[in-house]
Amino acid sequence: MKIGVLTGGGDSSAINDGIRAIVIDVKDRGGEIVGIRCGWKGLIEGDIMPLDVCHVEDIANTGGTLICTSRTNPFKIEGALDRIRENIKKIGLEGLIAFGGNDTLTVASKLAKEGLKVIGIPQTIDNDIFGTEYCVGFLSALRNIVAATNMAISSNKSHQIEMIVEVMGRDSGWLAVNSALAIGADMVIIPEFEVRLDDICSLIKRNRARGKMHSLIIVSEAIKVSGAKGLYNEIDNFGNIKFGGIAFALADEINKAISVKPRVVVLGYLQRGGMPAEQDVINSVMMSAAAVDAIYAGNFDKMVVFNNGRIQLVPLEAASEGISTVNRELYDLANRLGSRAC
Repeated sequence: MKIGVLTGGGDSSAINDGIRAIVIDVKDRGGEIVGIRCGWKGLIEGDIMPLDVCHVEDIANTGGTLICTSRTNPFKIEGALDRIRENIKKIGLEGLIAFGGNDTLTVASKLAKEGLKVIGIPQTIDNDIFGTEYCVGFLSALRNIVAATNMAISSNKSHQIEMIVEVMGRDSGWLAVNSALAIGADMVIIPEFEVRLDDICSLIKRNRARGKMHSLIIVSEAIKVSGAKGLYNEIDNFGNIKFGGIAFALADEINKAISVKPRVVVLGYLQRGGMPAEQDVINSVMMSAAAVDAIYAGNFDKMVVFNNGRIQLVPLEAASEGISTVNRELYDLANRLGSRAC
C-alpha cells in the first residue's frame, strides 16, 4: 500500500514525531510512504519525497515539519483539482494523512467528497478545531509561552512597570487563558469575550493603589476591546485576517487613558518552535498510529481526535463545522485567580 503524508498551514512542534511514527508504522506493515512537500501545494505540483526509516530516525523531539508546509488553498487555484487527481494517479497514492488546522482539514474534507482517500490529524497551536479537545502542537506552544513570559517577569518587577504579552490563537483564546492560569496573570483578554478599555485601566490603577506596579496582562491576537483599535488589515490565501500587533495598540490606548505605558511582548513564532513538550509527542504519536490503522482498515474521510483521554475517529467534515472556543467558566476562573497585590 502506498500512503502519502502532508502538513498544511502553520507549523508546530510534535509534527515530526507524528511523521516518524507514520513512517515506521507503514514500513513495518510492508507499505510505502511518501511525503507531500509544502502541504496541498505539493499535491498540486506533484512535489513528493520518499520517506524511509533512515529519513526519520533523527527527527524525534524536533520542531517544525520535515516535509515543509504552506497555506495553499487548491479550491482557489484554477485547475488545481484536476492536477491533484492526475498526481494522485501518477504517484499511485492509496491513502493520505493530512496534518493541519481548520483550513487544511476543511480542504481535506472537500477533497474527500471528490474521492480522495484521506485521514485528518488536527494540528494547530490554536487548539481550536471543532470535535477534539486537543490538537498537535498546543501543549508545546503553551509551554513556550509560560517559559518566555516567566523570563520577562523579573525585569518588569525590577523596573516596576506593567507588561502586556500577546499570544497567538486567532479566534480562540485557549493559549491565552491556559497560560494565564499557569502563570497567574493579573488579567487575560481573549477573542470570545469583549472587554472595555475602562476595565483594563481600572485593574492597573487598582493594583497600583495597592502597591503592585507590575501587572501582567495576557492577550490573544484577535481580542475585541471597546475603545481600543486593532491592526487587522492583511488577508491570507484562505480569506482569513492576518492578526498580530493588537498589544501595541492596546498599550497606546492605556497610556492615553491613564498615562501608564505598559511594556509589550509579542511572542510571535517563538510559540511554535523548539523541542516539543513530552505529552505533545505522546499524543501526536498515538494519533498518527490511529490514522495509519484507519487507512489500513479502509476507514477514510475521518479525523483522529483526542477526547476524554481517548483516541477516537469522527467524520472529517467536523473540522469545518466551526471552531472550538473557550467557555465562560474557564475565562472567569483565569481572571478571578490572577495574582493580586496584598
